[in-house]
Amino acid sequence: MFFVFSPVFKKAPQKRYCRNSIFFEKGTTLVEIIVVVFIISIFSSILISNFPKILRQFALSMSAHRLSQDLRKVQDFGLSGVLIAEQQESAGGSFIDAKGYGIYFDLDKKTQYIIYADRGDTPDFRYDGNPRLCIENTDPEMDCILEIINLADEHSDLYIREIINIESGFISSSINFTPPNPDISIEHLSQDGKEIGVVLGLRSEPDMVRTVWVNISGLITIE
Repeated sequence: MFFVFSPVFKKAPQKRYCRNSIFFEKGTTLVEIIVVVFIISIFSSILISNFPKILRQFALSMSAHRLSQDLRKVQDFGLSGVLIAEQQESAGGSFIDAKGYGIYFDLDKKTQYIIYADRGDTPDFRYDGNPRLCIENTDPEMDCILEIINLADEHSDLYIREIINIESGFISSSINFTPPNPDISIEHLSQDGKEIGVVLGLRSEPDMVRTVWVNISGLITIE
């Protein structure tokens, strides 16, 4: 008796597809793309419309930090008693032996402030109004200007809005640092006042301000 064994092949199950579904897989739909593009366009329009405001606010913050850095720089000058180079017509030049250094604010010129050297055998611990630069050959008894900072260089909307804690009727003040401590003198500081505040603002946004404070002990802060 012979037994014949024949292999048994199982037929692979056939995949069943719905009609026309064989060519499609799960992915991003056109509606989803339109929604994403719409959201991006909204955020872009908001950013573009607010961009000038963002630039003004950034410029205000930068100017406040610049002022605080300038005050600290002048304070360091007063601590070290640094000599200022003076350009002379003769070769070699010379140096100015300043008695102090300071920053001068005047609300008649709201877009700038002056860094100056306090000079003279009898210094008055304030800016005396001399418009000459220290690099020029000037009268050694007169103060001279080290640098004029123009706020409009940062942004045309910037200005010095007010000076807090100065005596009534005055619109200007000098913050003067005298070596070697340095001693601090604040011109026109109100009676019993211990600090002065320089308020920087934006003309187009009255509520947007930054204030740089300097007290008679030399502490400089930004609010």
